[in-house]
Amino acid sequence: MEPFKSGNKNHLEDDDLDLYDYRSKIKIIGTGGAGNNSVKRTYVRGNLNQDAINTGEIELWSVNTDASDLKKKTEHNNQRIRDINRMLIGKDIQRGCGCGGHIELGALCAEDDKDRIEAIVKGCDLIILSYGLGGGTGTGSAPVIARIAKNVRSNFGNRPPIIISVCTFPFIVEGEQRENNAALGLKKIRQYSDTVIMIDNEKIREHFGILPVNEAFSSADELVISKFIKGLTDTLSNAGVINIDFADISRIMTKGGMSVVGVGCGKGHNKVAEAIEDSFKHVLFDVNYKTAKGMLINVIGGNDMTLEEAVSACQLANKEVCDNVDIMWGVTIDTGYADRVDVITIFTGVDPRDSVYACEADRTLCSIIPSI
Repeated sequence: MEPFKSGNKNHLEDDDLDLYDYRSKIKIIGTGGAGNNSVKRTYVRGNLNQDAINTGEIELWSVNTDASDLKKKTEHNNQRIRDINRMLIGKDIQRGCGCGGHIELGALCAEDDKDRIEAIVKGCDLIILSYGLGGGTGTGSAPVIARIAKNVRSNFGNRPPIIISVCTFPFIVEGEQRENNAALGLKKIRQYSDTVIMIDNEKIREHFGILPVNEAFSSADELVISKFIKGLTDTLSNAGVINIDFADISRIMTKGGMSVVGVGCGKGHNKVAEAIEDSFKHVLFDVNYKTAKGMLINVIGGNDMTLEEAVSACQLANKEVCDNVDIMWGVTIDTGYADRVDVITIFTGVDPRDSVYACEADRTLCSIIPSI
């Protein structure tokens, strides 16, 4: 048989392999004050893969209508954080003065800069959109950003990017008007998101109420947003022993209904069981995940992790759902881990009727279970 030669359509030269470099492009976008805070805290605490940021696989963006707030929330120790890109929207409308809680103005400002927003999201494969429900800029601009993103195409064929929205629900003491704004914003963002992760500020108060204000929100970001984003981005940007790729995540994330994200850590002899139990110990939003239609599991361990431990993590998580669940399983080795296992589990297609927000959750409302 004649060997493959250069020019044979079945043969790939080394230079041709660049055409098959399908590394995902991920954008983490925080809009409004709460979203800007989350992006900054996630970066400052070192919870993202710096190599992926350096190569452009992961991009960080802060978007706001308030120029002074945007400047403050993209600085650390009075120094500009260069890895966080920033965009002031609606400067010809509000002139950098914010929206004063008016969600219509937030939406208008985003519409005014839709071309610039489109340039950011074009060619992106996964967007994590973080913001607070109830305010003007975040609540108003987030659905516009998500809608624009859904009308562009990702690197993976003729399809829009996956959009995961992470939003906080206001405290009860913030009043009925802000709660009504939050409910309206939630209804709008569901139209353009594949998954919406809802975090109830009252649950943050319940679990972190004794801490100083900034430390409480930082702890919530660390456990909820940071760990979730780190797990998801590491899964996509690092080659796993048993791999979960963009297509896997796309399939699991589009099961409809609600989704639940579990993040757990275990150490010692029973580290796998401990990690699974840890991921379901506390919730920041009330939902029943037993009826999930899909489950994506990523097990992260060091060189000392055995195959039995990796398999048992999948088995233990599988016990939490129905027998016919669609399971995707991945294993990643991190040489920085020693006698430790992290388990990141995403349950999708959960029956929304058991949710506190069942009336709002008929399509994509999502809850998250962090490790505390």
